[in-house]
Amino acid sequence: MTDLGQLPLKAAVRKRIVSEVLEDNGISMAELVGRSRIPRIVDARREAAVMLLAEGFSIGRIAKILRRDHATVLYYFSDKKREKMRNRQRGQIVLDVLNADVRAIVAAYAKATDATPLTTVIEWISERARFEAESRARAAA
Repeated sequence: MTDLGQLPLKAAVRKRIVSEVLEDNGISMAELVGRSRIPRIVDARREAAVMLLAEGFSIGRIAKILRRDHATVLYYFSDKKREKMRNRQRGQIVLDVLNADVRAIVAAYAKATDATPLTTVIEWISERARFEAESRARAAA
């Protein structure tokens, strides 16, 4: 077995992730890259794909590693990617209706907190609504 320290960085990361997935799922490399559609093996492939993507591997590279068509790998991420794209579009719509000063504040805060502009605006509106409800309750008391 090759020492991980001797491999280029990406190769070492790939090897570590694949080994971890194989061990965690109790499957062989042949099963991981094979044609089986057994749910636990498909789940292992999906797990490996998610981990590889998180480490910066491209969809095409993940497809080569798992010996899958790139469309199959895209399918592994379809729900998450589709929702992320929708949220990005919704966030842009929200930003477009704000004046430039507020837009800049929202965008800067979202970036600083690693959130989307949409999430930031939703949180701010929710906080304001809670504040208003509490103020009205205090005034009525």
